[in-house]
Amino acid sequence: MPRRQRGKLGAQVCDALASVEPDKKVAVVVTLREQANLETPPGLARAPRLERVIRALQAQAEASQRSLRPLLNSLRANGQVGQLTYF
Repeated sequence: MPRRQRGKLGAQVCDALASVEPDKKVAVVVTLREQANLETPPGLARAPRLERVIRALQAQAEASQRSLRPLLNSLRANGQVGQLTYF
């Protein structure tokens, strides 16, 4: 694995990648650095509050994953990545 990529991966992922057989895959969960602002106005009823949180999470996911999706989809098409689940 190139040195510049090691700093972006957790130690457990690096260890798993170093010890896995070439034809095997490793399951990982990627947590992106930027997170959604989930603050809602005080006194907002539960249903509208949950709706705002869901919209904020979806908007953040779309924005932060936008540049990764083409790469991951290409790797998946080439068999280098298995199942993908975007949140």
